[in-house]
Amino acid sequence: MSRASMNNTTPTVPSMASATKRLAHLLLESVAPLLIMVVGFLLYRPALNLMLFWDDIPHMLWLDTHLGGEYWLSSSGFPFYRPAAFTAWEILGHNATALHALSVGLHLINAVLVSALAHRLSHSRQAGFFAGLLFVTFPFSYQTVIPTPAQFHLWLTFGFLASAYLILAWLDHPQHWKLILAWVVAFWAIFSHENGIVAPALIGLIVLTAHPDMLPIRRADFQISRLRQNRLWIALAPIVLFALLYGFIWQIIPLDNDSTGIKTAALDVKIGQTLQAIGFPLAALFRMFLDPQSGTALAWVSGCVALAIFGLWFYMQHRWPVHDGDDDTPPPASVEPTHLARLGLVWIPLAMLPAWLFLDVSYLLSNPRLHYLASVGIAWAWAGLLTTPLPRIAPRLLQPIVGITGIAIALMIALPFIQNRLDEHHLLNDYYQEIADTAAVENQSLLVVNPPAYLAPRKPTFLLGAEGSVYLPDFVSLTDFLRLNDAHFPTSAIAHVARADDIIPATTRIYQVEAAGLDRTSLSTYDRVLVSRQIGGELFAPLAGIHLENAPLPTTPAADFGNGVILESLQIGPDEILSEATDKNIFRLELVWQVQIPPTEPLEIFVHLMCDERLATDADGPPVGRLYPLAMWQSGERWQDFRYFIIPDGIYPPECLSVLVGLYNPTTGDRLPVTATIPVN
Repeated sequence: MSRASMNNTTPTVPSMASATKRLAHLLLESVAPLLIMVVGFLLYRPALNLMLFWDDIPHMLWLDTHLGGEYWLSSSGFPFYRPAAFTAWEILGHNATALHALSVGLHLINAVLVSALAHRLSHSRQAGFFAGLLFVTFPFSYQTVIPTPAQFHLWLTFGFLASAYLILAWLDHPQHWKLILAWVVAFWAIFSHENGIVAPALIGLIVLTAHPDMLPIRRADFQISRLRQNRLWIALAPIVLFALLYGFIWQIIPLDNDSTGIKTAALDVKIGQTLQAIGFPLAALFRMFLDPQSGTALAWVSGCVALAIFGLWFYMQHRWPVHDGDDDTPPPASVEPTHLARLGLVWIPLAMLPAWLFLDVSYLLSNPRLHYLASVGIAWAWAGLLTTPLPRIAPRLLQPIVGITGIAIALMIALPFIQNRLDEHHLLNDYYQEIADTAAVENQSLLVVNPPAYLAPRKPTFLLGAEGSVYLPDFVSLTDFLRLNDAHFPTSAIAHVARADDIIPATTRIYQVEAAGLDRTSLSTYDRVLVSRQIGGELFAPLAGIHLENAPLPTTPAADFGNGVILESLQIGPDEILSEATDKNIFRLELVWQVQIPPTEPLEIFVHLMCDERLATDADGPPVGRLYPLAMWQSGERWQDFRYFIIPDGIYPPECLSVLVGLYNPTTGDRLPVTATIPVN
């Protein structure tokens, strides 16, 4: 090779090495965000299959009457002014999958921003990864990510984090588009939720943590700090103006909100709930072993123990400082993990202050989603501590072991908790999907008895606040729910709900029914009735009765009891849908009753499934899911009455089974004679 050739090739060697190093660095930078997003997606992916529920219904119905951006000018009929979030909802419409995808996507983006800012503020990729992982799996965020009405909090947090990230990028490399975009996302956050008024404080806190040199610490620094402060004010001044503008509009715009004044009642409980969120692994441990009636005191203990751990850690880091950068150059003091932890601990009360001061304690306890913004600070605080949990004098190998152990403990508590909430939501979603499939019939009125408003664990995981899954509370109309989730739902179809306390299904969870009590004399006004029941841990609402007002009469009844009560027909066969859904052998018996003259004496119906001479199981009780005694029927009323039998595998051969149906006097136990009958097997 010639000398000229050698001279031409040698400069490419360092260039290739440099490119390889940059590529490796880029891959390392991408791995942590990718892992965080994968964990978050796998955790919350089941939410993508849910219908619209809970506050979706009143929110969407209100939005449908304020289309075209009217919600920017008025919130009449709605208790809050949150136009930015409503803009996104108007764009996506009633598309449940798109709305749930937006919620999950925003949560994942927020987790990546939490991670990126933690990396920037701590100079540690490990701190960034820990922060993102803790945030994306924070247990109380389930109520923010799963129901789409909580997108207010997702947008709020996104705007704060994205704005701070863009401002820091602008301070590093002044480009106008970064600053303008930072203002845009800050505006969106502020106009997504009333807590946006704290945007200047929280965004400014992040910027000052990254650039403490913007404050004049020494007199000699005053002149240079003043120049840097000018850049800070340029970045933050529009955000301050946005917050002031929002506050002004809140005062003058029509709102359906009668809440006024500062609410300091039960402030200890409100703060205790936040302290529990800070030390949630300890709170779960206390609940597991102590199970107190009132969790306020132990919630304070869990949080105070966590804060004491931070205090001890700060002392050790000051006494024996640790520099844990990702390269050989020790990071400056302004970006150590201790500063990330301090930022997190200051962030938490600032984020929660509006909720502590202006919300009732009952509302705060029943809505753990209100800690979503605060969970950013919780993730940063613990990520800073767990990145360098031990002082310099400890063996170096112990640092990652202790840190990873702390993360593992948090995940062991958070992941099953969130998974249980997702399971509850899917139980409820499947239940109401079954109702939606049944209710979509023209000119039909449907009654659903004992529908669950929410499910909750009988033994909670934590000390304070609601746990469980709300789906269709009492302020939501079932008809509105069905129409919102099905654009083709018949306008002439009507669906109502009612509560019958004596037949609420016994479940392993708290099964809350919030419907009004059933007036059983009103059953004659409905075409079909569904009654809730639990089978094998799953919730169902199978048909209990169909009103046969206009159905043809049979020429020969199955049985005439001689007292005005006629059993027109009966038919039994496998219920393939229920059997497949529950993986059990379920048979459905269809009885058609007619009352020519309402009986005056007490009567009960017995239905026995026999195997030869042995009783296999029974389904005794009044018709229509044990809701409608024959004495309440009107003359000429006719119903198709459905009863269900669960037959264990391998115990009763099908050829031995038969059904006995009849009437008896519950006072004497005597069965009524049958004056005319046809054999039915």
